[in-house]
Amino acid sequence: MTELQRMGPQLVGMQLHNQVAILWSRDSMNALNFMPFTSSGPQWSFAPPIADYGSLVRQFDNALYTLNTGADFVFPETTDFSQYKLLIVPELYIADEVLLQRIADYVKGANENSAVLGARAGAAAGGCRIQLPRGRLYEVSHRVNVFPCLQPY
Repeated sequence: MTELQRMGPQLVGMQLHNQVAILWSRDSMNALNFMPFTSSGPQWSFAPPIADYGSLVRQFDNALYTLNTGADFVFPETTDFSQYKLLIVPELYIADEVLLQRIADYVKGANENSAVLGARAGAAAGGCRIQLPRGRLYEVSHRVNVFPCLQPY
C-alpha cells in the first residue's frame, strides 16, 4: 500500500483556513496604473513607473510567502473580514465610505484584529474625488500600521 493510499482518506475534505487577507481593489489598481509612482520627475512625467498596484501587492504577498503564511484575497464587496486576524490593504487609493467604515469596524472589533495599510489608503472616493481628512481610518489609527514607502518590486 502506497503512502497516498494510506493517508488519502484522512486528507479528503481537509480545508485550509488562512488568518491573513489581502484586500484587492480593481478601482485602486486602475487609478494607480493611470497615475503610477515614477522613478524621477513630476507625477505626470513620462518616466517609467517604479511601482504599480500589482507590484505593491506582490511585495506583501512575497513577504507572507517568506514567512510561510498563507493569505486569502478579499475584495471591496466582501462584507465581513472578521474571520481574519490581519487585513492587508495595499494602496487602497479609491474607497467609498462604506468600505472605510467596514475596515474601521474590523479593527475596532472584539477580536483585536489588525490592519496594515499602504500609502494613499482611503485618499479618494469614487470618481477619484479626494476625501480629507480620512477620518474612518484615522479613528482607529492606533491599531493600524501604515507603511507609506515600500521599496520598488
